[in-house]
This record gives sequence, structure tokens and C-alpha cells, in this order.
Amino acid sequence: MRMLLSEILKKRGYAVTTYESLKDAELLFGDPPDLLISDIRLTDGNGIDFVERMQEALGGEAPPVLLLSALGSEEDMLRGFDAGADEYLTKPVSMGELLAKCSLLLARKKKAAAAQPGAGTKLPGGNLAFGRYRIERPLGTGSFGAVYVAHDIETDTPVALKVLHALRGSELQHRQRFLRESYTLSLVKSRHVVRLIDFGEQEGRLYAALEFVQGPTLSKTISRFGPMGDDELLALLTATAEALEAIGKQGLVHRDIKPDNVILRDGNPADPVLIDFGLAKSSGDRMLTEVGTLLGTPAFMSPEQISARDLDSRTDQFSLGLTVRFAATGETAFPKLGGVQLLAALSTRPVEFPANLGPVLRRCLTRMTRIQPERRYSSVRALLRDLSSPIDPVACG
Repeated sequence: MRMLLSEILKKRGYAVTTYESLKDAELLFGDPPDLLISDIRLTDGNGIDFVERMQEALGGEAPPVLLLSALGSEEDMLRGFDAGADEYLTKPVSMGELLAKCSLLLARKKKAAAAQPGAGTKLPGGNLAFGRYRIERPLGTGSFGAVYVAHDIETDTPVALKVLHALRGSELQHRQRFLRESYTLSLVKSRHVVRLIDFGEQEGRLYAALEFVQGPTLSKTISRFGPMGDDELLALLTATAEALEAIGKQGLVHRDIKPDNVILRDGNPADPVLIDFGLAKSSGDRMLTEVGTLLGTPAFMSPEQISARDLDSRTDQFSLGLTVRFAATGETAFPKLGGVQLLAALSTRPVEFPANLGPVLRRCLTRMTRIQPERRYSSVRALLRDLSSPIDPVACG
């Protein structure tokens, strides 16, 4: 199959390099191609695992990926897309469809490259954005802004540079939220919360420079290595709860606690860092909340988020419980449900935990994920006390 695809693509004018093993293919990390085509089931490993390693090694410079597989279920395809695939073809492969996908992906890459900083993207200061940050590569983009890996020439350190889109920056509500969150985050002092280095505005563009944390997300760690054991889970939960306590002291509710928003510094479960405060709000603040808008990630949302009730630190407590459950099991609380059914389950059905969890973890996670906020811990400090107190659950009420 590899030889056949290679010959067909070469006849179309593409330069093609093939690899007989995943170990050999790691050579492309030093010289990324314009497009990677990989099967999922390979003789010496799994193509999805390789794509994930490539994404971690190359970040924003990773090439688009076309996965081939005989597995064509929705679950298999979603797993491929979650790993970083851009397109997915089931075998037997139609050569016409393959060539069309290759052409499309290469055209998208060319268009994206033209939009990178220094090639059309207008950031104040050009290559030295905001007079201080040398842009290295895009890290991600969303509806509200973009994030770049940049080098801070004043401190000679890498940073994650977050820039509000010009259109969003022209809207008072989004400007107020961005500035308020940046200022509040600057007051948070915790090793387990991403550190704000600098924020401001230039030529109408709002920006914030954040600590660039080296390490995989919790989501990628579990995907690669599988569920964690009790000791790792307890360390993860304790450190992340300390992050929630730190942001709670500044009156913040994160509103989007999930495995993708927890980075394990240097891959250490005991050293998590909470990131992405794009949905954060002050506890009890209604003015800057979009009326009728569901904010958050459905699989990790609290019942009160779903029903658009007032939120406080207990909503982050619930989401953290689901996040640690994911680390313990490798799946979400209701993996077979989606859409309205998922939201209904989170609002009405108790969250179940593995029977082999230790008693302290089971007790704490069960209480954190109770449907009624008033039945959860009254504060993160109370949760931390319970985590460090291996007492009988009856005694702790």
C-alpha cells in the first residue's frame, strides 16, 4: 500500500518520502513535511500514537495529517481527529478521493502559512510584536483571539502571547472582560496557575503575555499512557485544588476546568498548571455574561452551568471532579451520550467512580460532583482538609 500510494503521488508531481517503521519516521520531526499520510495499524505501533507524539514535538509547526484505516466507526474517527488528524479515509481507499484530500490539505497549509505573523497577520510592531515579543509560531486560535509562542526579549524567556482579535477588541464587553481577567490573574500567586507576565494595549490590540509551561496536557497524557493510579490521582487533585483556592481568593470562577486546560509541568501529575482563563468570571458577576449562552465544555460542565444559574467556586469543584475522574478512567462521565442527552445526564444522574479507587479519593470526588451545589464542599479549603484526612466518611459528614 505504501509503495502504491507513493507511486501515485509522485506521478502527480509530489515529492514523497516513505518510512518502513515508526522509529524511522521520527526523523521527520527534524524536517517536517508539508503533509503526513499514515495508517493507524502499523507493524511496529499505532499511527494515532505517532501523530500525538508529532504534535507534541512540533506544536504549531506540525504538518496536516491524513489518517488511513479499515476502522470506520464514528468512535474510531473521533479518536483519530482527537489525536490531531485533519482528514480520515477508510480502506479500501478511493485514489480519486485520496488525491483530492491531499490537494485540499496542502492548499490549507499554504493559506495558513500566508496568515502567520510576518506574512500578513497585523500585530503591532510586526515581527517584534508589541515592541517586546518576537513571534515564533502560532499555538492556537479561537473565536475571541489567538495565542502564539513568542520570545520575551526583555527577560530572555519563552512566553505564550494571547492577543484579542481586532473585531472582539472593538466590542466594549469583550475588552472589559479581557482587561479585568488579565488584571485579576496578575494578582493570583500559585505555582499551579499559569503566571501572567505582562498585559496591555497597542494600536487598539489587547494582549497578555503568559508563562509558557513545558509539558503535555492531562488529556494527552491519559491518551498516551492510560489512567493514573491512586497516588498520582491524589497528587493531581490536591495540587489542582490548590490552584482553585488561589483563583477563588481573587473572586474568580474558571468555568472551563477540563483535561485540555491542565498542563502537567514536565509531565508530572503532582505539578499541574491550570491554563486558559478565557471564560473566567468574577463570582456573582452577571454584567459580562452572555445572556442565554451556554459557556464551557459540555462533558465537564456543572449542572448550574447547564441551567444558567449563578456560579461560584463550587462549579469549578464539580468540573475538577469530572476531570480527575477522566484521569482515573480514561473517559468522560457519560461517554456514550452527547448533546441534550449528555446535559440532561449531568444535571440529573449521579456521577459514578471506579470501584478500585481508594477511600479518600472516592469520598472526595463523590462529594465534589454532587448535583446540588450546596451538597458539595462549602469551600476548596474544606476539600483540601478532607484530602489530607484519611478518616471515616461518616465522621466527616
